[in-house]
Amino acid sequence: MKGWKLQRPAGPNGYWEILDEEGNSIATIYGDGPEVEANAKIIAAAKDMVEALKEHQEGIDHFYSKINFKQSFLDAKAIRFMNETNIKIGNSLKKATA
Repeated sequence: MKGWKLQRPAGPNGYWEILDEEGNSIATIYGDGPEVEANAKIIAAAKDMVEALKEHQEGIDHFYSKINFKQSFLDAKAIRFMNETNIKIGNSLKKATA
């Protein structure tokens, strides 16, 4: 994976560092415990997640354009899931790239 990396310096430092592709520190998360670690991991994965969401949005839009919903076997639950998930992904992208 080419995205950001998570690093916890050796010793009882009580912080996590997020590094860019070149190894430069771009964020520091202070604290200890599982919640702090989980937040640090989410931040480290953010760039990759945004790129994946963009690819998904482009792909799903193309996919939807190929479905003839009048002749489809998709039921209301499947269509609702597709629509609601697509809206949630679009809103997440807007927040992440605003």
